[in-house]
Amino acid sequence: MKLVLSVAATMAMGTMGLLGASWTGTISDSMCGASHGTTPAKACTTGCIKKGAKYVIVVGDKVYSIANQDAPGLAKYAGDNVKVTGKMDGDSITVAKISKAS
Repeated sequence: MKLVLSVAATMAMGTMGLLGASWTGTISDSMCGASHGTTPAKACTTGCIKKGAKYVIVVGDKVYSIANQDAPGLAKYAGDNVKVTGKMDGDSITVAKISKAS
């Protein structure tokens, strides 16, 4: 019985690791972070990315870099409030999924 419980607990912890964590925030760029001034967020983020900035996600007052800059949905949701699922390593998130925040 103890072996069965131990295996079940190990499998549950492994599944949590596979699913990762989620954050709700705004897709922005590394030049502007949380502040785009008077320029609309989508236009500013898109423009800065074209000038060489990297995508980031702003969650509250914290700016996290995005490790996989080719993640599907980054360009589509630039400047938008999103829910990102993935894994964090330090201040960098590897994105597994992006969806519009509700």
